[in-house]
This record gives sequence, structure tokens and C-alpha cells, in this order.
Amino acid sequence: MRSSFCTASCVVAACLLPRAVFAASTNATIDDNYGNSVTGDKPTYSNDWNYGPECPTCYIQPDKTKTYEQSWHDVTASLKDLSARNVSFSFNGTAIYIYGILPPPVQYTTTYVNVSVQLDGQVVGRFEHHNTGQTGYQYNVTVYQNTSLEHGVHNVVITARRDVNASYFAFDWAQYTYDPDHSTASTTSSTSPITPTTDSSTAQKRRSHSSVGPIVGGVVGGIAAVFLAILAFIFWRRRTQDKLNVIESFDGGAARGGAIDPVNKPEPIVAAAVVPKLHSLASLPTSDVSASQGMSVTAIVSPTTSSPSATDSPPSSARRAKTARQRAELSRQMHDMEAQVAELRRRQTVRNLQPPPALQSPAGSPAPVAGGHEDVDLRRQIEALQLEVERLRASAAMDEPPPAYEESEGSSRR
Repeated sequence: MRSSFCTASCVVAACLLPRAVFAASTNATIDDNYGNSVTGDKPTYSNDWNYGPECPTCYIQPDKTKTYEQSWHDVTASLKDLSARNVSFSFNGTAIYIYGILPPPVQYTTTYVNVSVQLDGQVVGRFEHHNTGQTGYQYNVTVYQNTSLEHGVHNVVITARRDVNASYFAFDWAQYTYDPDHSTASTTSSTSPITPTTDSSTAQKRRSHSSVGPIVGGVVGGIAAVFLAILAFIFWRRRTQDKLNVIESFDGGAARGGAIDPVNKPEPIVAAAVVPKLHSLASLPTSDVSASQGMSVTAIVSPTTSSPSATDSPPSSARRAKTARQRAELSRQMHDMEAQVAELRRRQTVRNLQPPPALQSPAGSPAPVAGGHEDVDLRRQIEALQLEVERLRASAAMDEPPPAYEESEGSSRR
């Protein structure tokens, strides 16, 4: 039973622990203006970057209500620029997603998007987009993503390229995955260029799930911890109960509650009809004693023992008082029977000393003598009473039964 219980506990724990571990990883964001949602660090911009909501003279004007946190930064890189136009930020995690805004064609301005992404000093990706035929702005477009980074601090640099033609880039926000417990992930970093996409539904779903994931993970981890605590408590409770030394009594295979008497002493009680019958026998005259020769004293004086009840009550003062009353009753009955035996012996002696008178039958013939039969019956009755007296003496001489064993507190809770 214990082995199956432990096996079931291990199986359930093995099923729930991976979910608890998974719940440790969560997502954080890096907004173009407000910065890292965990550390508060803000991105670093090179020269000539514009803060979109505060640039009313800019030709490219996205709808800020559709951007992340209603803000963005953009820049145009030209061939004549003396320095690179880039934005950089750092994060501590295992995955990174970068999102930008793609403008439609706008007259008298550059809308061609061409950027490169560096991760920890290495160029890991490039994003290029020609907006020919595009009629509106596209939001939350994935510029770069990498989900197989080693856990640690990583540095990202996004640069608007100007090696072929001038290019434009609007940076909106980024998202990364991290482990609050700083557990080391054994994954190998691998990168690949990202194909430009015009579908922003993936980014929107990831944003909505970024807050739901930690909540669900925390709930599942908490349930798993509570369940494991309950299993540990049950196992400890069973181990403790197994160590208790419990004395149990079984009646027909079923354990009985309450106190357990090792000796159920029978309580011999002479029937209530014995004393009146013996008194009536003693009060009969000598001539009437023969009328009782067909009645055996053994049949009259038969002890009745009270059968033990199905459930024994614990020893108490009431039980000891009951035992004392029963012993007193046995002593009284023993003295009564001794008196009856003495009376029968006395009558037998008197009968032996007085010869029976010669009685004549109606026909004048001598009557049959019944004295011999009466003497035999008296002797039998005396012997029976003597046996009964000896039995009562033996019962009265018995000591009280040893104290009952009570069930321990642990077994009563069992």
C-alpha cells in the first residue's frame, strides 16, 4: 500500500514540476520612450533621431493610438551622413523580439526601410522593405527575433543602412524573455535573417500573452506546491501512525472500541428462584421430604453466568462497585446454602435416630417402608448442595480481574 502511494505521489509530482519550472520564465518589454519594464533602462539613440509624437513637421505621421505606449522614434539615414544612425539597448534574457512601423509611400520623403541588427557585436540579421503598392501604415512589424539565446546580458544595436540608398526606420518597442530566478539555460545561440512581414497580428498576440503567461504560470506553480505539501503531510501522518504500538481486540474478526479487558470474568449469579425453593424444602416436615425425591437440587440450583456484552465499557468506579455487590451477593448465597445443607443433615440425623412407625394398610398388611429411598434422596441433595457451596466459595475467593488495557490516544484517532 505504501509503495503504491509513493509511486503515485512521484508520478503526480513529475507531471506538475515541469509546469512550475516553465512558470519561472516570463516576458518583459522595452519601449522606445519609457524603456525596460523591469530595469527602467532606456534605449540610447544616436544623432538626428526624432521623437514621433513631438514632431509635427515630420512628413511621416503614424497613428499613435495604434503604436505601443503611443510613442515611437524614427530616423532617416542619408549617404552624406558622417556617422551612423542607430539605436541600442541591453537586456538579460533568452529571447528577443524587435518591432517597428512601416510607412506607406509619402511624397517628398524617404520611406524605404533597410536596417541591420547586431547582437553582442555580431551582425545577426537584416530587414529590408519596399513599400510599393502599400496604402497605409503597418504596426508591430517584426524586424528581428531570436528565441535561442543563452541566458545572460545581451546588447542589441539597430542601424539604418545608407550603403545603397537613403533609408528610413521607425522603432516602436521590443520584447524579451527572461528567468527571474536566473536559472542557466543550456541552449545554443542561433540567428537568421528575418523576412519582412506586413502582418502585425503575431506581435499583438504576443503582447497580450506576455501578461497572461506569468499569471497562468504562477497559478499552476502554486497549485503544484500545495499539492506536494499535502502529499508530504499525508505520508508523514501515515509513517507516524505506523510507529504507534496499539493494542487491539478482535471479536469475530472486527475490532472493538473502548477499553479492552484481557479477562472477561464470568459473573455467577444464582437464579432468583433457588432461595425460595430451598426455603420451601427446608420448611417441609420430614414426611413431606419424600415428595421432593423426584426433583433434583442440581436442576434447581443452577448458576447462570452473564454473557459478556458485545462492547465492553472502560473500567470505572461504577464497574468496581458492581463487582463488589456481586461478590457480596455470592457470599450471602453461599451462607444460605450452607445453612440449608446443615438443616438437611440435621433432619437426616433425626430420621436415623427415630425408627419409622409400623403403619398398617387398610387390608391389615404392613405398609411398604420408604425410608431407604428418602435417605438416598437426601444424601444426593446434600451432595448437590455441597458442590454448589464449593463452587460459590471458589467464585467468592477469586480476586478482581486485572485492570483493563485502554487504547492509546493514537489508536483512538485511527
